Amino acid sequence: TIDKDGWLHSGDIGQILHETGALKIIDRRKNIFKLSQGEYVAPDKLEQAYKTCRGVADIFVYGHSLKSVLVAVINVDPEMIGKLCAENGWNCSEIGAFCSDGRVQKWYMDSLAAKNKEAGLKGFERIVKIHLDPTPFANNNLITTTFKLKRHEAKIHYQAVLDQMYIGLD
Repeated sequence: TIDKDGWLHSGDIGQILHETGALKIIDRRKNIFKLSQGEYVAPDKLEQAYKTCRGVADIFVYGHSLKSVLVAVINVDPEMIGKLCAENGWNCSEIGAFCSDGRVQKWYMDSLAAKNKEAGLKGFERIVKIHLDPTPFANNNLITTTFKLKRHEAKIHYQAVLDQMYIGLD
């Protein structure tokens, strides 16, 4: 994996940390896609950042090469539903009603936008539309045994939802 010039080719994407000069592995090369304006997106990096948002159990960030924006499917954290409803005055005791409520979706979008700013993500890394799914990815066999998203299978599983989210965008 070392070429004639001494470069290591591991299939990973690294970032040099300016303060220490250390190399930090941030993603796998195969998990990058390109948006229509030419920006390269590392969805795993975004998912790790957005997963720390309150109320997010899991997230699948998706971008289409003919579009300039990102969309996402979010598994809501069922343990947070009662708390979020109480805090915001929502009457959504059932998870399906919670996920389809426009006020809830706006709250999640606001949370993602705040995380985008907090994490210093670039504008093209911003998610512009979401789908809240009450069914955990694991229940649809979209998670590996090491708890990583099966990105290809998730794309197939959610293709109709992804297509619907892109209507009117761009």
